[in-house]
Amino acid sequence: MARKNVNLARRKNWLLVVAVCLAVTAIAISYWQNSSNATTPLSPAPRQLTLAAPAAVSPVSPAAPSTEEAAVVPARNTASATTKAPAAKASASKTEPRVIRRDPPAAAATTVEHRENAVPPSAPKANKPPSTAAAYEAKARVSLQNKDYDQAREHMESALANGGKATFMLVHDHSRGNFESDDPKATCVGEFTIFSNGVSFEPREDADGFSANWSDVRDAGGNRFFGSGRGGFHVAVNAGGKYKNFNLTPESKDKAEVKLILDLMKSYTRKTDRTK
Repeated sequence: MARKNVNLARRKNWLLVVAVCLAVTAIAISYWQNSSNATTPLSPAPRQLTLAAPAAVSPVSPAAPSTEEAAVVPARNTASATTKAPAAKASASKTEPRVIRRDPPAAAATTVEHRENAVPPSAPKANKPPSTAAAYEAKARVSLQNKDYDQAREHMESALANGGKATFMLVHDHSRGNFESDDPKATCVGEFTIFSNGVSFEPREDADGFSANWSDVRDAGGNRFFGSGRGGFHVAVNAGGKYKNFNLTPESKDKAEVKLILDLMKSYTRKTDRTK
């Protein structure tokens, strides 16, 4: 009987061990399932968004700042450099003027360029260089020294046609036209110049000269009595409302030079009369 009870107790212990093992196994299986479920993602993976490449922008050259923008920029830089606190920046931004840059239209730019390249209607046209007149004047002086008056006249006319002048060295008589050489105060020497628009006489030391347009020249011709033997001639002008007669003669005392002077004066006096 006792042996039977012992076997029964062993069987109960064995069953208890089996039950404990089964319980442990069940707990292990449940834990494993729960842990595997925890690692499984519940939501689908997020999609990767591909950003479209920005459209190509053609480079635009910045327009040159206008005069008003150039005046505003230094003030803006000064305000940003001197004010570091936020409150100071806010006050500076309130007083800072706002400039809107606008590119001028193409038509306006074309108009400006046309105006800059255009020649003013009043500007003289320089068809020939100024050195041309100077060259003819130099040739005329040489011809006068050589007493080649025909050649001198050609050079002088060419010089006048190119904006130059014809110059002669003359003696001015202060008396009645006798050209007295004994008295140094009786005469003076100066340049007698013929221009395309007038005539002038500038003495070296004396102030008794004149400058007149062709319209102010009242008379010019050779003297019949006073200084006629020395090539004396006269020029009467009414410049500035004052009429005055000048008795003149070339330093060469050559009547051929006097004829050259009077011919040039008559030629330009006639041209002035035709243009009236």
